[in-house]
Amino acid sequence: MVVLRGERWRRQHTIRSNMVKDKATKLAQANKIINHSHTLPPTERMEVAGDHRLGTLEMVTHNPSLADLVEAINYSKAKMVNKIEAVAVDITSLCADLCKVSERVTDTEQNMEVLQREVCSLNATVSGLQKLTLRLDERVEDSKGRSRRKNLHFVGFPEKVEEPSTELFLEEWITTILKPESLSYFFTIKRAHRALVPPRAIIAHLFNYCDCHVIFQCTQALKLPSYQGRHISIFPNYTQQVQEQQKTFTAVIQPSISSQTSGPT
Repeated sequence: MVVLRGERWRRQHTIRSNMVKDKATKLAQANKIINHSHTLPPTERMEVAGDHRLGTLEMVTHNPSLADLVEAINYSKAKMVNKIEAVAVDITSLCADLCKVSERVTDTEQNMEVLQREVCSLNATVSGLQKLTLRLDERVEDSKGRSRRKNLHFVGFPEKVEEPSTELFLEEWITTILKPESLSYFFTIKRAHRALVPPRAIIAHLFNYCDCHVIFQCTQALKLPSYQGRHISIFPNYTQQVQEQQKTFTAVIQPSISSQTSGPT
């Protein structure tokens, strides 16, 4: 009997301890709910009712009145108004930025149109300048070729034999190898000088083109014009373009000349 009473007492003690723990847990939860309910809108507020004698705890939803509903509506309205005002401020800022961007885009488009017109004008100017440059280059090349028609290259003279006057030296040498009557009455060499690069030929510019042609043809007929036993070569001083044109002309005319000299078979 004593053992049964002890077991019964232990069971009752365990049940009472568990009930006390449950009451403490429910009271702590109720305090948390009460503290949190003060931060909620009126429609979400909760009341805590409990019977401490029985150790029970209940959460009862508050039945809102008309005033509570009006207050809740005003609260929600205020929150919505604040959010809408914030969004309106952002939209206003975006509109201002869009206006600025639109103005910049418009200015850029106008500038692009101006630049396109200027580029077209510059392209036309450059095209005209290119054509003018080509014409001027052709004229310069033609003038250079014409001015060099009176030039002759003399290759083979020793250094310094032409001193003190290169012009007089060449005139005396030409008259010794050619008959004076074959030259014109105005035969003279306007200027002459040594080339800067080896073989340092003497370049002479004659006053009369006919004399230049006669000298070249006669020296070609002599085959071996010389000075102090040294062979002297004479070449016309044509430009590269004229030389290429002469080669092309010779290649075309040579077959005709050959056929005429050979005669009919």
